[in-house]
Amino acid sequence: AQMRALGAIPQVLAASEMYQAMQTGLVDGNENTESTFYDFKLYEVQKYLTLSSHGYVGYMVVANKKFWDGLPPDIRQIMEDAMVKTTTYANAVSQKANEAALEGIRKTGKTTVIALAPAEREEWKKVLRKTHEQMGDRIPKPLLQAIYKETGAAKP
Repeated sequence: AQMRALGAIPQVLAASEMYQAMQTGLVDGNENTESTFYDFKLYEVQKYLTLSSHGYVGYMVVANKKFWDGLPPDIRQIMEDAMVKTTTYANAVSQKANEAALEGIRKTGKTTVIALAPAEREEWKKVLRKTHEQMGDRIPKPLLQAIYKETGAAKP
């Protein structure tokens, strides 16, 4: 939905197919983190990289409700605390990896890195907010409002 809103025609490809698909012109670009872009050497086949920060790559821990509720409260609390700490640590590691990858991409000189100006970022936000309503059946409104609050991206 995001790519369509931006005027692109999205194609779902396995990560292992990205390089060749761009090399042969099957696709014009990709949506990935800086570290994936760098690790897969996509800088060799993609001329431009826009730092849009339009999405979030997240992971979740899923547990059966009966199992989770059956754990003693002190164990659940320990698990919840561990997940918070692990998330903080993993996010820091990812940020560092993406920063190093971006530096590596720039050093190759093969891909022009484009950072959106504040006005351009606002335009992206405006266009992409429409996808939030489109995904209303998949993203509960209270969760979306919490995300807006946490990120400072309050919906106008």
